[in-house]
Amino acid sequence: MPQLQIPGTSGRIKALEDLATALLDLADKRAHLKVAEDELKIKLVAAMRKAHKTVYVRDGLQVEIVERGALVKVKGPKVDVGDDEEPDDDEAS
Repeated sequence: MPQLQIPGTSGRIKALEDLATALLDLADKRAHLKVAEDELKIKLVAAMRKAHKTVYVRDGLQVEIVERGALVKVKGPKVDVGDDEEPDDDEAS
């Protein structure tokens, strides 16, 4: 039995459905990545506190615990994760 058409709607457009499904799949993957990122941030903050550090800098890698916004900011030669504010002090604590 054919599906009932609602007035004002068109038939199936496979390209639109495929793109919408791909977008939903990507959004779902992004949500899972966000959870993993948050878990790693918590572990990194715990490791920094265990090492009694608020800032760690070595070989172009910079990790800083910030009290506002993101819990931790990480910068590297090709990676910048966290808020966009520059740190006040590049020295290790």
